[in-house]
Amino acid sequence: MGEFELHITEKDEAGRTYRSRFPRDSAHKVGPTQHDYAHSGTGATTTMRQLENTIAFLKKVFLPSGYPDTVSPGSHTPPLYEIMNALQAFCSSLATLISNRAVLEGMGVGDASATATNALLLSVLQDVFGRLTTIIGAYHFGSSLYPEAKLYRMLADVLNDGAIVLDALSPLLVTHSSTPSYFNLRFVRVAALCLSSTLRSLCGIVAGGSKAAITLHFASPLHGKGDVGDLNAKDASKETVLALSGMLLGTLIVPYLKTASTIYPVLLSLILLHLLINYAGVRGLELRSLNRQRAGISWLAYAHAHSTSEDVSQPQRKTGVRTPVEVALRERIFERPSVIRDPFTHRVLAICHIGTTSLRALTTTSKAKASSHRTLPSCRSQDLKSWTDIFAKERYLLACECAHTEVSSSSAPRITMHVLLKDGHSAIDHLKAWAHASEAAFLLHQHPLPASSNGGEDLLDVIEQSYRELERDGRWNAWVEGMKGVGWDVREGAVLAGSPKVVIVEIGRSEDRKQV
Repeated sequence: MGEFELHITEKDEAGRTYRSRFPRDSAHKVGPTQHDYAHSGTGATTTMRQLENTIAFLKKVFLPSGYPDTVSPGSHTPPLYEIMNALQAFCSSLATLISNRAVLEGMGVGDASATATNALLLSVLQDVFGRLTTIIGAYHFGSSLYPEAKLYRMLADVLNDGAIVLDALSPLLVTHSSTPSYFNLRFVRVAALCLSSTLRSLCGIVAGGSKAAITLHFASPLHGKGDVGDLNAKDASKETVLALSGMLLGTLIVPYLKTASTIYPVLLSLILLHLLINYAGVRGLELRSLNRQRAGISWLAYAHAHSTSEDVSQPQRKTGVRTPVEVALRERIFERPSVIRDPFTHRVLAICHIGTTSLRALTTTSKAKASSHRTLPSCRSQDLKSWTDIFAKERYLLACECAHTEVSSSSAPRITMHVLLKDGHSAIDHLKAWAHASEAAFLLHQHPLPASSNGGEDLLDVIEQSYRELERDGRWNAWVEGMKGVGWDVREGAVLAGSPKVVIVEIGRSEDRKQV
């Protein structure tokens, strides 16, 4: 029996394949060689191998381990967002350098009359405003950062640029005016710097939360599992290199910017370029989580495709299911989360609040005398029972208010909806409730109710009809399965921001109450 030789083929983190043989003899070496690499030609030169090794090393430094198998689809090209994010960091570092010099000038650097104590007290005052803003901002925006990651990612850069502009204008607010001392421009300068600190703190809050959501998206491949920590660390490395490059370039440019006629045009150009680059990058994000806007676009596009008799050739168009790429093209960056909008005409169909209290949803009163309101449910016992019966099998309730003004009674009504959640609700229930609200709002605009009627029977019919449309021929289940098939994460709860204010645990008559 001859000597046993073990052949092992391995692949490293960069995806390079090499072969090894054991035991080693004089003809073969253990480990990768020029002839072992599967992708190397026999005529590869030493220079080419060195270049490949350098590229492989840079990939290990700046790309997550296991790239591209550990990132989401579309993240290994690299995506538009990554390119734009790199460019915006470069522009932001240049603009920040100019604003920092302006702040130092405003504090009296180079002025013999300036004191370190005044500069210290001003820094403490800015820090107080910044820390208080951080607490208030976290309370107000915290639960909305993940569902609306694109909006707040863009808003963070707007806030940061606003702080840069205020810092750059601060040297102009140093000189005393001829007015009384209480209207001194120095106090205006202090207020401007405190506002700048406030904007920068808000930027830190919304940027941190939205960036975490975007990082989680990139570290969520369809198959396997990514490393969020590693991806976040490598992104920080890339941003550090680019910011450092911007600062080094700024040290060559800033000494030549000495007058207002040269400083402010350059700063304005950098800020505009920074905002345009950020907008392009955020527009290029193809998130797979369904927030309220993306859920509304996806469902209404699906419902519209099934309500027409047009026949198209693509299998995906036949089902009407939209991919994350298609939805991203229709998605608005600055959009109120509670708005339901027609994805084709872009008109606002309704305002919908999810997770509200029954007191707010069921006790709607009109303060305007020149208005005609219809609410569902109405005060009639029969309407209340019919309304609850519609949602007997669901973990939510949908209340609706439709209003016409006497001046424009022929125009589209103002529609406000409330989603009340029952005990045991889940992310899929939130998604279904939003699809139901979108369907009902679409039907109310397709077939407006007459302004002369004040009862709730007509709204009850619309809610019931929209629910039947939702369930007709298994459309809801087919849509959910189709969304999964094209890459959407329908189980991820991004429709409801945070936790609902209240949850219904019992519903029914006083003598016949039951748990839900």
